[in-house]
Amino acid sequence: MSSEESLTLWHGSPRKLIGEFLLPYKAADVSGRPENCHEGVYALEKREFAIVMGIVKSKGIDIGSTLDFSKNVPEGIVIGGWPKQETVYLYRLSAKTFQKIDSNQWVSRTRVKPCEIIEIKVKDFIHLVRPATDEERANFLNNSKPERVPR
Repeated sequence: MSSEESLTLWHGSPRKLIGEFLLPYKAADVSGRPENCHEGVYALEKREFAIVMGIVKSKGIDIGSTLDFSKNVPEGIVIGGWPKQETVYLYRLSAKTFQKIDSNQWVSRTRVKPCEIIEIKVKDFIHLVRPATDEERANFLNNSKPERVPR
Protein backbone atom coordinates (compact mmCIF):
# COMPACT_ATOMS: atom_id res chain seq x y z
CA MET A 1 0.00 0.00 0.00
CA SER A 2 1.39 3.41 -0.96
CA SER A 3 1.61 6.23 1.55
CA GLU A 4 -1.16 8.08 -0.31
CA GLU A 5 -3.48 5.08 -0.04
CA SER A 6 -2.98 4.95 3.73
CA LEU A 7 -3.35 8.73 4.15
CA THR A 8 -6.63 9.90 5.64
CA LEU A 9 -8.24 12.94 4.05
CA TRP A 10 -11.24 14.92 5.26
CA HIS A 11 -14.12 16.59 3.44
CA GLY A 12 -16.38 18.99 5.32
CA SER A 13 -19.84 19.75 4.02
CA PRO A 14 -23.05 21.40 5.20
CA ARG A 15 -24.96 18.64 3.39
CA LYS A 16 -25.62 15.10 4.50
CA LEU A 17 -24.67 12.53 1.89
CA ILE A 18 -27.52 11.07 -0.14
CA GLY A 19 -26.47 7.69 -1.46
CA GLU A 20 -23.08 6.07 -1.01
CA PHE A 21 -20.70 8.40 -2.84
CA LEU A 22 -19.50 11.99 -2.80
CA LEU A 23 -19.75 13.10 -6.42
CA PRO A 24 -17.37 15.39 -8.30
CA TYR A 25 -18.72 18.88 -8.97
CA LYS A 26 -17.39 21.98 -10.65
CA ALA A 27 -16.13 24.19 -7.86
CA ALA A 28 -16.44 27.95 -8.20
CA ASP A 29 -14.05 30.29 -6.48
CA VAL A 30 -15.09 33.93 -6.51
CA SER A 31 -11.48 34.99 -6.99
CA GLY A 32 -11.10 32.61 -9.94
CA ARG A 33 -7.96 30.92 -8.55
CA PRO A 34 -7.43 27.85 -10.78
CA GLU A 35 -6.62 25.50 -7.86
CA ASN A 36 -10.09 26.22 -6.48
CA CYS A 37 -11.99 25.60 -9.72
CA HIS A 38 -11.42 21.90 -10.49
CA GLU A 39 -14.26 19.51 -11.13
CA GLY A 40 -13.89 16.98 -8.38
CA VAL A 41 -14.28 16.08 -4.72
CA TYR A 42 -12.08 18.33 -2.58
CA ALA A 43 -10.41 17.17 0.63
CA LEU A 44 -7.92 18.34 3.23
CA GLU A 45 -5.37 16.53 5.40
CA LYS A 46 -6.30 18.43 8.56
CA ARG A 47 -9.60 17.40 10.12
CA GLU A 48 -10.35 20.76 11.79
CA PHE A 49 -9.82 22.64 8.53
CA ALA A 50 -12.40 20.41 6.83
CA ILE A 51 -14.87 21.01 9.68
CA VAL A 52 -14.46 24.76 9.30
CA MET A 53 -14.93 24.41 5.53
CA GLY A 54 -18.27 22.72 6.18
CA ILE A 55 -19.30 25.49 8.55
CA VAL A 56 -18.36 28.39 6.26
CA LYS A 57 -20.34 26.82 3.40
CA SER A 58 -23.45 26.27 5.52
CA LYS A 59 -26.90 27.88 5.43
CA GLY A 60 -26.87 31.49 6.53
CA ILE A 61 -23.70 32.46 4.66
CA ASP A 62 -25.11 34.83 2.06
CA ILE A 63 -22.05 36.31 0.34
CA GLY A 64 -19.09 34.05 0.80
CA SER A 65 -16.32 32.93 3.03
CA THR A 66 -12.69 32.05 3.04
CA LEU A 67 -10.45 29.76 5.02
CA ASP A 68 -7.10 31.04 6.30
CA PHE A 69 -4.51 28.28 5.85
CA SER A 70 -1.59 30.42 7.04
CA LYS A 71 -1.77 29.20 10.64
CA ASN A 72 -1.81 25.74 12.23
CA VAL A 73 -5.28 26.46 13.58
CA PRO A 74 -8.02 26.98 10.98
CA GLU A 75 -9.76 30.31 10.80
CA GLY A 76 -12.93 30.60 8.79
CA ILE A 77 -13.70 34.15 7.74
CA VAL A 78 -17.33 34.87 6.84
CA ILE A 79 -17.81 37.78 4.45
CA GLY A 80 -21.60 38.07 4.78
CA GLY A 81 -24.20 36.35 6.91
CA TRP A 82 -23.55 33.85 9.70
CA PRO A 83 -23.89 30.04 9.94
CA LYS A 84 -27.45 29.00 10.83
CA GLN A 85 -27.10 25.23 10.70
CA GLU A 86 -26.75 23.22 13.89
CA THR A 87 -24.95 20.33 12.21
CA VAL A 88 -22.43 19.89 9.40
CA TYR A 89 -20.87 16.68 8.14
CA LEU A 90 -17.30 15.46 8.14
CA TYR A 91 -16.35 12.71 5.71
CA ARG A 92 -13.25 10.58 6.32
CA LEU A 93 -11.78 9.53 2.98
CA SER A 94 -9.01 7.35 1.65
CA ALA A 95 -6.51 9.32 -0.46
CA LYS A 96 -6.39 6.51 -3.04
CA THR A 97 -8.05 8.48 -5.88
CA PHE A 98 -6.87 11.95 -4.83
CA GLN A 99 -4.14 14.20 -6.19
CA LYS A 100 -2.56 17.00 -4.18
CA ILE A 101 -3.26 20.30 -5.98
CA ASP A 102 -1.64 22.79 -3.60
CA SER A 103 -0.08 22.86 -0.15
CA ASN A 104 -3.44 22.22 1.55
CA GLN A 105 -5.95 20.76 -0.89
CA TRP A 106 -6.44 17.44 -2.59
CA VAL A 107 -8.94 16.63 -5.37
CA SER A 108 -10.41 13.41 -6.73
CA ARG A 109 -11.93 13.57 -10.18
CA THR A 110 -13.96 10.44 -9.53
CA ARG A 111 -16.72 9.70 -7.06
CA VAL A 112 -15.52 8.83 -3.56
CA LYS A 113 -17.08 6.49 -1.02
CA PRO A 114 -16.50 7.83 2.50
CA CYS A 115 -14.88 5.50 5.03
CA GLU A 116 -16.85 7.24 7.77
CA ILE A 117 -19.42 10.03 8.14
CA ILE A 118 -19.35 12.10 11.32
CA GLU A 119 -22.03 14.59 12.37
CA ILE A 120 -20.41 17.72 13.77
CA LYS A 121 -22.20 20.19 16.02
CA VAL A 122 -21.46 23.67 14.70
CA LYS A 123 -21.50 25.14 18.22
CA ASP A 124 -18.48 22.98 19.13
CA PHE A 125 -16.33 24.59 16.42
CA ILE A 126 -17.89 28.03 15.90
CA HIS A 127 -14.94 29.54 17.81
CA LEU A 128 -12.86 28.80 14.70
CA VAL A 129 -15.07 31.09 12.58
CA ARG A 130 -15.36 34.87 12.69
CA PRO A 131 -16.97 37.68 10.72
CA ALA A 132 -14.70 39.47 8.26
CA THR A 133 -13.40 42.87 9.22
CA ASP A 134 -14.55 45.78 7.05
CA GLU A 135 -11.14 45.76 5.36
CA GLU A 136 -11.27 41.99 4.65
CA ARG A 137 -14.79 42.28 3.30
CA ALA A 138 -13.86 45.17 0.98
CA ASN A 139 -10.74 43.32 -0.18
CA PHE A 140 -12.74 40.14 -0.85
CA LEU A 141 -15.40 41.99 -2.84
CA ASN A 142 -12.84 44.05 -4.79
CA ASN A 143 -10.84 40.94 -5.77
CA SER A 144 -13.83 38.77 -6.67
CA LYS A 145 -15.31 38.21 -10.07
CA PRO A 146 -18.45 40.41 -9.99
CA GLU A 147 -20.76 37.81 -11.55
CA ARG A 148 -19.98 35.35 -8.73
CA VAL A 149 -20.66 37.58 -5.72
CA PRO A 150 -24.04 39.02 -4.75
CA ARG A 151 -23.60 42.60 -3.56
